[in-house]
Amino acid sequence: MLKFILNSVSQENFQKVKITWYGGEPFLECGRIREFLKKMEDTKIRVENVFVTNGTILTRRCLNMLQDANVDYIQITLDGTKDMHDKRRIKLNGEGTFDGIVDNIITLVKQNFQIVIRINVDKRNKNSCIKLIEFLANKFDKRLWKSGLITIDIARVFGSPYSLSMSEFFEVKERMLSSAYDSDMFRAEIPAGTFVCFCDAEKSSKDNLVIDEKGYVYKCWNYIFGDNNAYGYLDTKGNLKITNPKSKDRYISELSLSNIMNDCFKCKWFPLCRGMCPDFRSRMFEGTEEPIYETGVCKNLVRNHVEFLLKLKLREAKYAESH
Repeated sequence: MLKFILNSVSQENFQKVKITWYGGEPFLECGRIREFLKKMEDTKIRVENVFVTNGTILTRRCLNMLQDANVDYIQITLDGTKDMHDKRRIKLNGEGTFDGIVDNIITLVKQNFQIVIRINVDKRNKNSCIKLIEFLANKFDKRLWKSGLITIDIARVFGSPYSLSMSEFFEVKERMLSSAYDSDMFRAEIPAGTFVCFCDAEKSSKDNLVIDEKGYVYKCWNYIFGDNNAYGYLDTKGNLKITNPKSKDRYISELSLSNIMNDCFKCKWFPLCRGMCPDFRSRMFEGTEEPIYETGVCKNLVRNHVEFLLKLKLREAKYAESH
């Protein structure tokens, strides 16, 4: 991977590289990550790092590595309050992980690392996730939320019999955000509309790759560690070898909006939703997700969410006027 980055920087004249360390569990390999970043440091290329971790491992070695790295943020998952989370994320010895994760978040925040608390919601834990907002509001000082040192990211579990529909998910998400807003954990911001790809999976360039530990390369990190999903690999000289061009171009050809739902480009809400996740589009195309493009549900979801955010902004403005 190092050779590939150096080759790409030389060929494309990149000034910065951003690496998201994902797993598995990246903190199991703190020594190797530190060694890799040291080699990158010797090249004088600016590197930004994001860590996606379950938050259960935070050794002194990991802290030393993080302190030496240029860390953008660290994402850590909580799947509800303690009782629910400890049923879903269990150690090999059967113990729960909630308390240890919260302690590790506290340790990282004290070191001034920006933390994104990821909350994955489905039908089984949705009520617990709503309660989790209250727990987090009481656990962490309001100044941490206002400064952005801690934020929340609410995500929908997909591909499960317990997955919420998109309409159900947005209903739960807005309840959680409303609670977070009332607790000064969240400020409503209306997203700026833009005509760009939803994510890099829809781009044909090679400046954003998902690479597994064997050097296989993918378009979407939902499907790493399955060699049959890879579209290529990095050879020993750091060159990208394409072995499955159809997989590489699937999101920009077979599953592109212009091919599946060209009417999206005419929709006034498109600059806000940007066609939604291309992997969701793939699953919808395969019949495992509700056909929200065909039914027009997508428009309602975006409109209703914007109206929800506007109501919060109006409350904020009225409060400011009265104080």
